[in-house]
Formats: sequence, C-alpha cells, structure tokens
Amino acid sequence: MNKIEQMAYNWINHYNAKYYWNIRSRLTDKDDSTSKVVKRYWLFRLKLMESYNNASLGTYINRGAIFEGTPILPHGLRGIHITDKAHIGKNCTIFQQTVIGVKYLNGGGADNW
Repeated sequence: MNKIEQMAYNWINHYNAKYYWNIRSRLTDKDDSTSKVVKRYWLFRLKLMESYNNASLGTYINRGAIFEGTPILPHGLRGIHITDKAHIGKNCTIFQQTVIGVKYLNGGGADNW
C-alpha cells in the first residue's frame, strides 16, 4: 500500500496505528511531564478512534492495559475490547471482534470490566 492509499485508509477507518500507539504510550508513561490538559485531549482523540471502531483497549490516564509492544491488528481496531487489567506481550496478533477481559473480579459477581 503506497502512502496515499494508507492515508485514505486511515481517514476512512478513523484509525492511524502509528499515531494511536505513539499517543497511547505517552498517556501511560508515568514519567512523561506533559500537562493534564494535553493528556485529556489525547485521551479524547483515542476514545474517538476506539468509539468509531466499537473498540476499547483499556485506555485510561495513568492506568489501563499494559502493552509490551505495539500489537499486530490486521483488521485495525474493529470490535476489539481489552480490559484495563490486561497485560499483552510483544508481537501479539489480535484479530477483529476479540474480547480480552475478566469474567469475575475478586471472586465476586460478573465484572462489567
């Protein structure tokens, strides 16, 4: 895919992998000195991308799913839901319509995750 095709694909799908994972790593970096206002804006942009693709990758400020590296998402974000308690290793491939989460929290009832 050439650069123009990639830009069109990113625009149509509301997901740019390079941008998404760069911003996500800065959001979860505890040593990053970026202001809270900027982090809130970045979180808003990531949530828009996730919302459009019916996805949730456990993105929260100062907590959330841990990714050792950028996962391989052959179908983009489409329908991927990952709990904020997940720990995903390097070179992990996650296909569309995948849920990685917890069924029960602390031995209690069903978790909304």
